[in-house]
Amino acid sequence: MAPEIEPFMLTGDGKILAGRYKRSVASEAWLLPAGTPDPEKWVRLALTHWRQMAPEIFPGVPLWSESETWSTTTEVSIRQEIAELDRKRTDYLAEIAAAEQSLRSRLRDAKACADEYERALLTSQSDELKFAVIRSLRELEFVVVDADQTAKDGDHLEDLHISVPDTPGWIALGEVKGYTKGAKTEALTQFLRFNARYMQENGRLPDSCWYIVNQFLGRDPSSRPLTLNGKDEDVNAFAGAGGLVLDTKELFTLLMQARDGSISLSKAREILRTTTGRFHAKLAY
Repeated sequence: MAPEIEPFMLTGDGKILAGRYKRSVASEAWLLPAGTPDPEKWVRLALTHWRQMAPEIFPGVPLWSESETWSTTTEVSIRQEIAELDRKRTDYLAEIAAAEQSLRSRLRDAKACADEYERALLTSQSDELKFAVIRSLRELEFVVVDADQTAKDGDHLEDLHISVPDTPGWIALGEVKGYTKGAKTEALTQFLRFNARYMQENGRLPDSCWYIVNQFLGRDPSSRPLTLNGKDEDVNAFAGAGGLVLDTKELFTLLMQARDGSISLSKAREILRTTTGRFHAKLAY
């Protein structure tokens, strides 16, 4: 059975840094962490304590001239200052440990939240990706309608209707796709059907079409190639009809820039509304 340790020092989360335990009625062992600075002080302190327990075994303290009995008042005063400094150091380290533990807990919570929202722009597909896109566009103060909520059963049209308060009447149709590999050009042709149905129901074409893509979602976003890489002719044709190809890693970047004040929300909306072809957040303003 493990011995019961009486702690000398504890970490901020209650773990024992140093302590002692009884080996028998008249003996004990002291435990110190590896790399303890100035271990001689601990040895002298232990010998002093053990002398009280067993004076026949420990008849005196080494370096007797450092005992208070044979020290001057100046030496005693300085040792007290050192002891006070040691106490402050211990308190400070405990405070730092507690602060670090709090920060790491907050970081875990922040990471969990980011995994569900912002980083879902980079890791997810299907409805999870769509909801992350909706949330991010709304944070940029777009007005976003989930068109799937109003569509008839089995009538698969565009995912989103996107508008802006700055430009009344302007609307974009958005389709959100997630791919484990590269984005597909077939999705661009879907907008022909989406536009035709929108024209039929509203008497006019939408102002823009947004192909919103999370591609190669299992890879580091920094190493992902351009969306529709090598399909420049298709992208240019889509741009000519007012189409925007929006990689969600670029949407993530734009969202972070808006949060840190690098770009205003109104400017973020303007550049998304007016850009055609591939969108690059760092080149957009």
